[in-house]
Amino acid sequence: MARIGITGIPDPYHFFGTFAGLPFWGGGLTLLSAAPGIGKTSWMLRMLLNAAAVNVPSALGCYEHTEDELKFRLAKQAEAVVGGSHGEASQANVEDVLAQSANGILMALDDKKDTVRSIEEKPLC
Repeated sequence: MARIGITGIPDPYHFFGTFAGLPFWGGGLTLLSAAPGIGKTSWMLRMLLNAAAVNVPSALGCYEHTEDELKFRLAKQAEAVVGGSHGEASQANVEDVLAQSANGILMALDDKKDTVRSIEEKPLC
């Protein structure tokens, strides 16, 4: 997989981890595409929670869901982290997991105006 360096920084990318067999690097923009309903958003939200747990700031841009839908789905991922796929999760523990994801940014994107270039240039703070 090709990576492009930034002038003045000889090695700007550091391997972050492998998720479902796909490699990811911190500081990079990774586009993940597949048919609707495959689980892309759920998988990426779980990655965001995992990254936040080790204090790695992350951003998720999604063309398919609104910001409120992303927040709802992130809360469901936090419930799964606490209680498992079908288990009970105490609200206090779910809130703790969500608080750990405070470094994560959820962006609802518009396919008419949000291009890869505009996302790369958007300040994420």
